[in-house]
Amino acid sequence: MKILERKLNKISIARLLNYFSILLSIYLLIVGWRLLPFNVIVSVIIAYGIALFYIYFFIKYSFKSDFTKFGFVTKKTLPKYTKLYAILSGLAIGIFFNGFGFFFLDFTSYFQGMEMNIFQQLLLASLIGPVVEEIVFRGFIQTIIGIEMRKTDKTNFWLPIIITGALFAVVHFTALNRISLAQTIFVVIMAFVIGLLSGYFKEKFKTIIPSIYVHISANVGAMIIIMMLVGTSTSESRLQMQKRIFNVQYDFDLNDSTTFWKSMQDYSLYEKKIPEAAKGKELDYWIPVIVTVDTTGLVKDVKLDSNSFLSYHYKPSGCGLEEITFKFYRNMPRWKPKIGRNNDTIIPFSVYYYQK
Repeated sequence: MKILERKLNKISIARLLNYFSILLSIYLLIVGWRLLPFNVIVSVIIAYGIALFYIYFFIKYSFKSDFTKFGFVTKKTLPKYTKLYAILSGLAIGIFFNGFGFFFLDFTSYFQGMEMNIFQQLLLASLIGPVVEEIVFRGFIQTIIGIEMRKTDKTNFWLPIIITGALFAVVHFTALNRISLAQTIFVVIMAFVIGLLSGYFKEKFKTIIPSIYVHISANVGAMIIIMMLVGTSTSESRLQMQKRIFNVQYDFDLNDSTTFWKSMQDYSLYEKKIPEAAKGKELDYWIPVIVTVDTTGLVKDVKLDSNSFLSYHYKPSGCGLEEITFKFYRNMPRWKPKIGRNNDTIIPFSVYYYQK
């Protein structure tokens, strides 16, 4: 009885170590680099290095297993065209999702605020990130989850893939600090699809080699879209392209609040211009305004809104952003006045200028 009890205790401790190792490796990836007092690229490399060292130590000394079991090393030859299938499928995912995201969600903001040049972004997104993330998620986490799952169901193929893919997707919620919620959800869905495909290749062939090909190819596909659709055009030309594709129409009908505010948002997005004095400069400005419209629907006055809750963001740009904001609001199409209203309509709004 005591022998059985000791064995059960060893099993439970081993399981706790497995779960703890999963949480710690994820923590090191998504939080570790943020705690370091270096620039992004150096901090990420250090945090990734610590995560890899931990995984090595755990597998060799705690799990006491060889690296073949985790798919880091393989003695088998992959079937013909496996790598090609992995590359093509990864490229397809990267190009499709990022192309869709560019036109519908303006993915140009995804890399804003990361304090990295294009070479560093390419190095991190298309090499270091995919390799390390596949080692951690498909090699380490998916293997441990598979071991745990197959203790009760030896035929379970998809569950470790789905759980690991979900964890990999959740990690990408960290993008929320620099892009909108809708964009973040889209990135999370894309990460989940990449996770499922990479997980399938790892589970099928018992090695992370094709998984790495999938992940690198997906990120390269994303970079191709960024360079083609973002790097070759200015911000204003991209917006005009989107405006034509979506056939944007304005309807400033004060009797329909949903249509009115959608038109206001679209108008401020597509019609605002960057003055010559501001081109080439870094911009991060909220400009809160009050738009006054008379009873016939014509814009009567535009001025700064000093009482806006966004006023604490406001700072004089010194490069003509205020003047050009007033100008494009004064040139707005005629509004449809609210039925029965006999005095002016006053609408507070704000325009955001961002340029790196």
